[in-house]
Amino acid sequence: MKFAKFAIVFYIVFVMSFVMEHNTFALPEPAAGVDEDESEDRPATLPDYQVKSRFLTIFGENCKWPPQSSVTTPGAPFIIGAFEENDTISYLIDTVKTKTIVGKKARILIISEDGESEQCNLLYITDSSGKRLQEILEITNKLPLLTVSDVRGDAEKGVMIEMFIVKNKMHFIVNLSAARKHGLFFSSTFLKYADRIIED
Repeated sequence: MKFAKFAIVFYIVFVMSFVMEHNTFALPEPAAGVDEDESEDRPATLPDYQVKSRFLTIFGENCKWPPQSSVTTPGAPFIIGAFEENDTISYLIDTVKTKTIVGKKARILIISEDGESEQCNLLYITDSSGKRLQEILEITNKLPLLTVSDVRGDAEKGVMIEMFIVKNKMHFIVNLSAARKHGLFFSSTFLKYADRIIED
């Protein structure tokens, strides 16, 4: 059991390190008939929405959840919620059927009513929904869920993880004080990858 946990942690750290450093993955050989000029030898940079999608699952894997979270309930799915569907969420919807987060089947919930946020384990705050950020933070104030935003400056305003891409590399800021208020924690291994950690 200890070896299995070590292997999982090692894999997550390896993936984070590789993706954050490169955000690139090898492409298969070009299909027959493709012009040579169109298939020059270069790495393929993933679209930002795919990188963000992958990191949403990585963030979920590296969070330590309190006892009152549904993450600790056997058989319960891991729910990623969003107030609207964008490219990142659309990609997750297409791929989530094959994903697990902290050993649980992942599911996407597009929130149409404020009360539905209580079902979420991770709440993804997009650019558009970020315009009502303070309202969202008040709604989720006492809920044991992880908030993640891709809007610059949101970590300073109380979002737990703010992610952003610079020159094809993923960066993120962790508001550790906000996470602790919700009973959430992160491993020291995970935190060393953060560009900045906000603490009171």
